[in-house]
Amino acid sequence: LSDKSTISIGGGLEPLTNNNLGEIISYAKSLGHNIPMITNGFALTNKYIEDNPGIWDLDSLRISLYGVDQESTYFITRNKNAYKNVKDNMINFIKKRNLINPNLKLGFNYIIIPENISDVIKLLDYIKTINSQINNGRGIDFLTIREDFGSVTQIEDVDKKNDIENRKY
Repeated sequence: LSDKSTISIGGGLEPLTNNNLGEIISYAKSLGHNIPMITNGFALTNKYIEDNPGIWDLDSLRISLYGVDQESTYFITRNKNAYKNVKDNMINFIKKRNLINPNLKLGFNYIIIPENISDVIKLLDYIKTINSQINNGRGIDFLTIREDFGSVTQIEDVDKKNDIENRKY
């Protein structure tokens, strides 16, 4: 067992907005740390990967999915390009991962809210579609599904006080 800790990157602000992220990952890895990261995957383009090769030093990458198709992704993000962009980014990333660092685990995180409970089965189709595009090794490694913690912490009361009743996330 290593005496090095795991340093997790994610939360609060999209980690891919950090201009030095690749260097941070590589430096922490050079010290022997395990580095998982969670992102929405929107900015994980080929150009981003080329500019941040340290991304390949990650131990795992978890993508927070905001939807499983164009309609459900737009419902959450209000961005018409989000679904196609993230899906294309994942396919390209996995193909490169299989060549550069096949040990890097990649998976999806999906939060269930009342508005998307019927999409859970579509989530499996989404993964199957992505995996069918991978011709040089494995595809998605894992899937985490969880409820919206706001539903058990009564966060909706806070939202109502702050006049943001219609906020989904």
